Amino acid sequence: MVYLGLLMLLRKNESLYYVNVKQIGYLLTKKYPTKGNLDRNVLSGIKGLISAKIISDENQAQDIKEEWILNLSNLMQSSQNKDKEEIKLSRDFYTFVDDKEIHKILNLNNKYFTKSINLLRFYLYVLSTIFKSGKHKGVGFTSLSNMVEDTGIGSKTISSYLAILMENELLYIYKSKDFIKFDTGEFIEISHTYGRFKDKNLINEIGGIHESEYGSKLNSKHKKVKKPTNKVRSYVQKYAYIKKSIEETGVIPYNDEDKIRDVYKFMKKLNKKQEGIKGKKTYPLDIFSSFDFYEDD
Repeated sequence: MVYLGLLMLLRKNESLYYVNVKQIGYLLTKKYPTKGNLDRNVLSGIKGLISAKIISDENQAQDIKEEWILNLSNLMQSSQNKDKEEIKLSRDFYTFVDDKEIHKILNLNNKYFTKSINLLRFYLYVLSTIFKSGKHKGVGFTSLSNMVEDTGIGSKTISSYLAILMENELLYIYKSKDFIKFDTGEFIEISHTYGRFKDKNLINEIGGIHESEYGSKLNSKHKKVKKPTNKVRSYVQKYAYIKKSIEETGVIPYNDEDKIRDVYKFMKKLNKKQEGIKGKKTYPLDIFSSFDFYEDD
């Protein structure tokens, strides 16, 4: 949180800044005076950043406990000496957060029991899972179970956080009512499609497409025959067997070229279907490069 507050301070091409606890609290909330709980967290955060050597304290008056002269040069993301491609890659890598989003979240603590700092941290995590480029730019598909694994936060707490962020128009979520059914009879819910609230129309559009492609109920309703999951599993196993044999022995395990071509064509289609979908794997096909049917894409 303090790191974000310090970034808000970087408005001039300077490296040294006078900083105090109330100043950072005001930048983060746009309210003054700030509450004691926030002030204590700001104080702890600044000390932590100094300790981690992300920023440095240039203040000689060591008896002053809540104000500093800080060197913030390490926080500056300069575009000097970078070509256009490097700048583009940098933009695709970083997660952009608007000041107003931070103000809004940190001013929610009177309305909700949840700690606003924890909610801000979770919101930044969710934004980092949203695609920044490609055909799914602006949306994310991370499942609740993966969010739990990534953050260490319980599923009930995450659900409450998502509800708060939706209620306050910070996130919009397309909630699918469909599921993916496996040949074993087991099924899982289709993960939600989500993004910033301002991208509501885009999220609804992509969420609907995602649901129609993978949903068992919708496919049944429209009389579409879903390819059995065991077929995918079978070809993936054949591919893995071929790949392992080549890597370990240098020998293709099948003598039937038609059979190998069949595996190649299926895996190529599978790659095309799963490319760009978060959480979906694609498979290198250069193991088939010695065959005439191989096409180097």
